[in-house]
Formats: sequence, structure tokens, C-alpha cells
Amino acid sequence: MLLGLPVWLAPAYLLLFTLAPARKVRFVAGAVLAAALTFLYLVTVGLLSGPGLPMWTEGLFLWGPTTLVVSGAAFVADRWSGAPATARPEGGWALVAVFMVLSFCCGGCVLTPAAHMVDIPIDSPMPGVVMPLPSDLRLISADRDCGSETCSDLYVIDSPDGAGRAELTNRLRAHLEGTKGFELREDGFWCQRSGWFVQAEFCAAMFPDPAGSDSKVNMHVS
Repeated sequence: MLLGLPVWLAPAYLLLFTLAPARKVRFVAGAVLAAALTFLYLVTVGLLSGPGLPMWTEGLFLWGPTTLVVSGAAFVADRWSGAPATARPEGGWALVAVFMVLSFCCGGCVLTPAAHMVDIPIDSPMPGVVMPLPSDLRLISADRDCGSETCSDLYVIDSPDGAGRAELTNRLRAHLEGTKGFELREDGFWCQRSGWFVQAEFCAAMFPDPAGSDSKVNMHVS
């Protein structure tokens, strides 16, 4: 998944270098932009997930605004600084306009009904919602079932030490509550908290293995 990080960063840096020719401003703003966008990328691809963190759709939405804010601040700082400037790429303002349109499309399509028109299942869980499992649990299989608008995941889980179903359930609950931000609801489902501004949640339910094995648990996430 980290192989996609350069593609995620490249358009943002092109915009930054267009707006801020001064080398010192580029260096400082580039470091800030790298830290912020890397964080958002890890959230978007599901490598970071838990209490206090945005949802993956929010990470995708914030890519454009974050780049525009940092690049705009760099543009202002560049005008105030007296540092030597490098050559400004040709067609810079056209690039700014294209980037703003791209940012609007990427953000808007994941936070509006248009997401379903382009097959982006914003209400479907990413693997990072419950993965990776701790060392005392082991993933046997993972299957995804998709309907017209949303998908759900089914995980079959056991443990390296052959723990029974009751112990597996306790370990899974500790994992979901301790590292993934889930809470037990009154209806018996474990549900994850909403994001920063997208009020959506994912829930998990645990069931006995249909084959009757006492050392496996099925976990359904939707």
C-alpha cells in the first residue's frame, strides 16, 4: 500500500512548488505538507484506524483542502520573504485551477450520494477497521459480500494456542475496544465511533463457527 504514497504526494508538491518559488519556504512548507499528507494517506488506505482518528473517507476528502491550505500559506510566506526564488513552472495558475477541481471531485464524491453513482462504497468497511489482529489471534480467511451500495466482511478467526470460542470472543472484544475504538451497544453489537465530521459507524458481530468448531469464531463487519 505504501507504493501509492508517491502518487498521493506528487500533485500536492507540484502545486506547492508552483506557488512558492523561494527555496526556504519550499523546504518548510514541504516538510509540513509531507507529514500531513502521509498521515492522511495512512488513514485512507486503512493502515491507521482507531479512537480520535478520521475515517478513511475523511482522509480522502482532506487531501485537497490540506494541500490548498499549506500551499496557500506558502504562497503568502513566499511574498513576504526576501529569499532567492527559483523559476516558476509555466502554466502555474492553470495547475492551481485543475488541482482545485480535482480536490472538489475527490472530496465531494465520497461525501455525497454521488459516491454510489461511481461505485465508491462509503458505507463499507476497509480492512483497517478491524485489522491487523494481535499476536494472540490468527486470521484464517476473509471474504467480502457486496450489495448494490455497501459491502460487508466476514472473517474466520482462531488463535495460535487453540483457545476456545469463549476465550477467542474475549480476545476479539479486547482488540476491538482497546485498539480500534469499538464500544458495546445495547443491542449486543460492537460498533466503532464516527469520524471527525462523517457521522457513520461500522459494527462487528461474532458468531460460532458454522462447522461446529469450538476453536474458531466468525466475525461479521458491516
